[in-house]
Amino acid sequence: MLDAPSINLGWLADPKDAEVAVASFKRARQIWETAPAKVIRVGAEIVPGSAVQTDAQILEYIRGAAQQIWHASSTCKMGKMTDLDAVVDSKGKVFGVSGLRVVDNSIAPFSVPGHPQGTVYMLAEKIADDIRAGR
Repeated sequence: MLDAPSINLGWLADPKDAEVAVASFKRARQIWETAPAKVIRVGAEIVPGSAVQTDAQILEYIRGAAQQIWHASSTCKMGKMTDLDAVVDSKGKVFGVSGLRVVDNSIAPFSVPGHPQGTVYMLAEKIADDIRAGR
């Protein structure tokens, strides 16, 4: 029980995924070589640096540098009181608790397929309107 869990997320296990990652990396480099990018760029590429050129080198770099980023969500699901998994209603009010609302990404009933910032802003604005209106 003192050993950390061994988790293999299978990242880049499919050759197609590795191919797309390398192509995306190369495209990003091409973008940084355009005239508009050169205006805002300061100096040469630092990481991984110009020595990393071949597809194999790029993939090795990506495999070593890739990490997950996540935006925690959906731990206090929004829904109807009859939904046993729901914690808050559509106004962010916590079921069974008076005077408490949750207004963050935890109340999204499912993770959005992309960055959640816009969804969180929309949710916060909607609930802020509900609070101002006394709902």
